Amino acid sequence: MRGEVEDKISINVLNFPVFFYSLKAFAESDKMDFFAVVYRNEIQREIFQKLVEAYFPKISGYVKWVQGGDARQISVFNALQVIPETIEYVFIHDCARPLIQTKHIDALETTVKKDKAVTLAHHITDTVKRNVSHSNRLYRCELEDVDRDTLWAMETPQVFERQLIYDAYKNVFDNNKLVTDDVSAVLLQKIPVSIIENFDPNPKITYPIDLQYIQFLLENKVS
Repeated sequence: MRGEVEDKISINVLNFPVFFYSLKAFAESDKMDFFAVVYRNEIQREIFQKLVEAYFPKISGYVKWVQGGDARQISVFNALQVIPETIEYVFIHDCARPLIQTKHIDALETTVKKDKAVTLAHHITDTVKRNVSHSNRLYRCELEDVDRDTLWAMETPQVFERQLIYDAYKNVFDNNKLVTDDVSAVLLQKIPVSIIENFDPNPKITYPIDLQYIQFLLENKVS
């Protein structure tokens, strides 16, 4: 967030922390039997815990608070280790995407029961070029076309059978691999993943300007 926002998940948008909107979608879906909430520090945990207790007391007894790590894959693996074996399917969601809706959760649940691994994603419509001269050089570049018809931008939630995703992340750490999302961990084990195409905006907050866009979308959100 370029130093302008200390904690993008705790910052208020339309009078609620960003985290609230993801929590609301999952809590209201009535699909969840257990919540593993990964937090960065005790300040963040306290904010999140107060939200759960104030607005979603029905799920408060099913929430496990998990200390995050220095990298996303560490945080996810920490959470996976506290999920009870009675849980069949795991939804992994980045709460920097507050536009997730219950209809997405429903569609993902239906698909994971059939296919074992599924992700929300959108088709890339921009023309995409690969900089083959040098990844960091932006002058007089040698550019190569990439077939956009085959390109999908990953979103979250990404949903898996519990044992499948646990084994995938154990493989990541056992072999010192680096992954940037959960689908990547599964693909390392040559397991196919289904895609649900998302036609609704589900952007990730990455830069300060994104907060204005998120606010606009939340103000005009159609449930």
